[in-house]
Amino acid sequence: MLEPIQFVPLLKTFNSGDIAFIKSILDAHDIVYHIEGENFMQVRPLVAPARVMIARNQLEETRALLKDFKSGIFGFGIE
Repeated sequence: MLEPIQFVPLLKTFNSGDIAFIKSILDAHDIVYHIEGENFMQVRPLVAPARVMIARNQLEETRALLKDFKSGIFGFGIE
């Protein structure tokens, strides 16, 4: 039986440009992730930030990939 993936928060942002950039890096490196609230930001912006969630076993690898990332306006950055 497969174990469920445990996701942990990586960062929060209101900036859809940040999300697109981060998704492209994560996809290129086969990082397992999901983004909570990504579509909600289009309906009610600035109510709650999107949260980038990473598979727990890939968190350190992901932090290393994004170590030089500077979030745009309304971005909160790496947690």
